[in-house]
Amino acid sequence: MVISPARNPKEPLEQYVPAPVMLPDGSVWVYVKGGTSIYAWRSTDGGKSFALANAGEPVLSPEQNLPWEGTATVEPAAVYEEEADTIHLYYKGASNLGALGSWGCGHATARGSDPTKFAKDPKNPLLTAETVSRAFDFAGVASDLVISDVIRKDGRLVFYGTFEYAETFHLFLGSGASYSEVRPESIILFNGLPKTVVQGPTVFRDPKTGMYWMVFASGSHKDQRILRTACSWDAMSWAVDPEPLLTPSPTERWEGGRVYCPAMLKTGPGHDQPVIIDGKVLLYYSGSPEGGVPAGVGLLLLGLLGGKV
Repeated sequence: MVISPARNPKEPLEQYVPAPVMLPDGSVWVYVKGGTSIYAWRSTDGGKSFALANAGEPVLSPEQNLPWEGTATVEPAAVYEEEADTIHLYYKGASNLGALGSWGCGHATARGSDPTKFAKDPKNPLLTAETVSRAFDFAGVASDLVISDVIRKDGRLVFYGTFEYAETFHLFLGSGASYSEVRPESIILFNGLPKTVVQGPTVFRDPKTGMYWMVFASGSHKDQRILRTACSWDAMSWAVDPEPLLTPSPTERWEGGRVYCPAMLKTGPGHDQPVIIDGKVLLYYSGSPEGGVPAGVGLLLLGLLGGKV
């Protein structure tokens, strides 16, 4: 475990759903979900160990004067736009934690030179459960809406996210001409079993072959969650590898129940190039024991072998 909730006195149970970025000074920042807020952790050794930043205070919290996110700002995803020295942070907000359709997605920005001071986008929420439901012609309302990653392809931004509808989690694609615009476009259909969880897709491109790879979590609401991979030549249609990438550890209790919500450390103008350190790419992921808490962040070092993770 590289980020432990035990090291954050304000959040002893939840420091997970990692959102990593590397800044020009070589530091690696990982934003994580707390109970209802988002925290920042900083690494100066290439992303292998972290210290809690911002004096232990959240970098993003719910605001009562913003009703759509009045009770929670959680589950971050982050990209660094080097040309503008801007960190783009996407997050899940809720007006009522118990209401089915209360979740939406917001956007906040910070300068790379000041990575703990975020300003929320006045266009928030960029997505709501209602707009997603209308986009896909659902009779009811979607819930648990999350933006998990974004890349730039063919001059536009491609967003990857998930939502739950009719007791099934769906992975969706969206697009936008700017970081403040997300239009739902299609659903990726590779896991449609009832009560199935699909979480945290992270997408990157193999620098040698040009093939896109996705790492995501799958499982059930009650059972273990595992990490899987899928590949694609166009970043739109995906083929899933039947063999898991990572399963819960039989020896490490902190990740013995679930491994989920992966996030690759990436760089480049397309936000799709994995950072390679000592010949390895860095994949962060959430882990938790049976029961779900405490939940922290682990690190998996991977090689790129012939285009396969």
